[in-house]
Amino acid sequence: MDVPAPQGITVRDAATKFTAALTPKPATPVEPQESENIETLSPVEATVTDEPTVETPPAQERPTLRFEVDGVEVVLDEDEARRSHLRQADYTRKTQAAAEVRKAAEAEMAAARTERQHYDSTLKALKSQLVAETEPDWQKLLNEDPIEYVKQNAIHQARRERLAAVESEQRRVAELNAADQQRALQGHLVEEERRLNSAIPEWTDAKRAKADKDEIAEYARSLGFSDAELSGIYDHRAVIALREAALYRKMVAAAKKKVESVKDGPKTSRPGNMQVSTVDKGLAAARDRFGKTGNVKDAGAVLNRLLAPKPKGI
Repeated sequence: MDVPAPQGITVRDAATKFTAALTPKPATPVEPQESENIETLSPVEATVTDEPTVETPPAQERPTLRFEVDGVEVVLDEDEARRSHLRQADYTRKTQAAAEVRKAAEAEMAAARTERQHYDSTLKALKSQLVAETEPDWQKLLNEDPIEYVKQNAIHQARRERLAAVESEQRRVAELNAADQQRALQGHLVEEERRLNSAIPEWTDAKRAKADKDEIAEYARSLGFSDAELSGIYDHRAVIALREAALYRKMVAAAKKKVESVKDGPKTSRPGNMQVSTVDKGLAAARDRFGKTGNVKDAGAVLNRLLAPKPKGI
């Protein structure tokens, strides 16, 4: 017998509804919406677009230039070679422009010197003319003709003023010439210094250069050069000649000292061998010859005997 549920629902109806609530319902398929522009794509096709693929072309190798600089191979690409060429062209252009400016300045200075020399010659001639004019006996002229005295006095006063002006101008020209000579001397010294450093690269070291120059000066003084004469030596060739002579004297002195030390040293002989070998005889003869002459050639002969390899058995 069914028991009626409250609010008009029976127990059977409540059980049915409860069972239906616990039972999962099958999913209702959803119909896809139709579209004119959308197509269904497969999983693989969905990852592919319609845009064309642009392939990156492989990088082309730039043309290069290969050459040697001081035995080292240098490789430059086209851009580097172009930039290097532009830098070199710019340097060459600037160097040429500087050379042209220097050449023009030298030509202008040469023309000015020539004109100044002509002007100086004119001043000398004018001075000679002014000095050659003799003055009258002023006291006699004053007593005999006072009017002529005044006239001549004015003329000679003007002459003396012109002479003073000429002498002042000569001093100014002489100062200009001295300044030009000083500039020329400075340029000559710079050039000779450059040539000297090129001939003796080790003199780029200031300490080494000072030590060598002190030795050269000492050697030159031993030859009779005065300090004033040494200070007037500008030619790099003269300095090189004095240096080589000083080095040669130093080498000869060292060789002579070594030979004398060997000559005065104790003489040793191999036990049991009382005979003097041919080499020892030659060395003894060379020593005697050097002791008599004392020249460099005989000293070299002794050194050659000392340094020569001895034959086996000696």
